[in-house]
Amino acid sequence: MRVSDLIVKFLEIVNVNFVFGIPGSQICPLYDSLYSLSIRHILVRHEQSASYMADAYAKFTGKVGVCDGTGGPGATNLLTGIATAWTDSTPVIVFTGQQSLNYLGKGAFQEIDHVAIFSPITKWSTMLIKPERTLEILREAFKAATWGRPGPAHIDLPFGVQNKHVNFNEEKDFRRITNILSPPNSCGDSHAINRALKLLVESSRPVIIAGGGLHYSSRACKELKELAEYLNIPVATTFNGRGSFPEDHPLSVGRMGVHASSFNDRILAEAD
Repeated sequence: MRVSDLIVKFLEIVNVNFVFGIPGSQICPLYDSLYSLSIRHILVRHEQSASYMADAYAKFTGKVGVCDGTGGPGATNLLTGIATAWTDSTPVIVFTGQQSLNYLGKGAFQEIDHVAIFSPITKWSTMLIKPERTLEILREAFKAATWGRPGPAHIDLPFGVQNKHVNFNEEKDFRRITNILSPPNSCGDSHAINRALKLLVESSRPVIIAGGGLHYSSRACKELKELAEYLNIPVATTFNGRGSFPEDHPLSVGRMGVHASSFNDRILAEAD
């Protein structure tokens, strides 16, 4: 099995159904492997669309979004959508093609330090250098994207490494992959939760500000509505939080921020 085959096999095992991207010379081995398995590739016209589609897919489904691009401009075109995933804490894995290792540092065609440019906007960015570490790198990328606070992770794939052969033990390695599909549950700081509850109960003019995490992380829109109705507290939403609370509800303040309604600003200003 080649490294590229193992990457696609891994994605299939962790229940990835779609990959968004554009083929190019440095990412071609990965595309050769995509032909043989059940994952559907969505061809876009620009890599920025691929990263935005992976971000949107993850937001709507709660599953990890996957996108790819070739080296140089293909990688830099992905950046804007990945930056969105970073700011919105969306689980996305992005693969970029790269020149073979023996060409790096010599001014090869479209050579650029992908790891450096993705590092500020991902939870984890690395280059796959040793074929025998393929499964380890994939596991760490998936954990970075989905465990704790979600976010994007980036793997740079040199052309030659993608074609290297690796061993895959169906029984042992399958267990190593599937045991990352159940991240530990985060329970929050009980003292902070109690302090927040105390502030809500004792406040005379409280307002709940609902953000995008209600959609993308906790999916707790029902619980938000129940809390607001139980305590009779108005709810304002951020731009990404829109839809987490029905805007035709008597307790809805609407969206806050730029271009918000004047009464929204007034209620927020008067809150204690």
